[in-house]
Amino acid sequence: MNVRKLVFIAVLFASCTKEESLEIIDNSGAVNVDKLKGTYTFINMQAHTEGTVEATDGTDTEKMVSISNYITKDNVGSVVIDAGKFTAIGMGYSVDTTVKGYFYVNGVLDDTFESDFQFSTPPLSSVAPYRLVGTDSLYFTGGIINAPSGGGGIATPESKARFAFSGDTLILYQGYNNKAITTQGGVRITQTDVATIITRLKKK
Repeated sequence: MNVRKLVFIAVLFASCTKEESLEIIDNSGAVNVDKLKGTYTFINMQAHTEGTVEATDGTDTEKMVSISNYITKDNVGSVVIDAGKFTAIGMGYSVDTTVKGYFYVNGVLDDTFESDFQFSTPPLSSVAPYRLVGTDSLYFTGGIINAPSGGGGIATPESKARFAFSGDTLILYQGYNNKAITTQGGVRITQTDVATIITRLKKK
């Protein structure tokens, strides 16, 4: 068994520029749909990601953990928000980051690595119906913010987001958590992907 051959790095939005705080700014007061409505320029997306692949044959367990922190660059496109949906128009970005990896055998660190990763997505468009929940949360029945892998699009199934304004900048905060379990040749493989994602949009 060699988990190194089973692992792939699924990198979420972005590029490696200077790291920013992932704390969301608190809302200073009630926000309604009218304040959200408008046309926004896509500024960037920022993420902290952690992907884990663990393989066990019942005797030995091998695990690979990959971690990255990044912010998108070459950002293009806009988002139009009305009373019922977010419409992303020509949103694109590129990734140029470093992923750090840690390999464990039976719980003991065996190896570490760093790997450069580049990714770009052409301008894409998507519609995400939403509803406002309270004064600082959104519920998307189909989203424009997700964890892309490979060349996938930017639409997702239902998701939730917190939001806040900093001046004329709308900040959307999302968590991503996905777990999949498969079996290959008697080896049980568990893959878990977790991310914290922040999207910034500037109102025109």
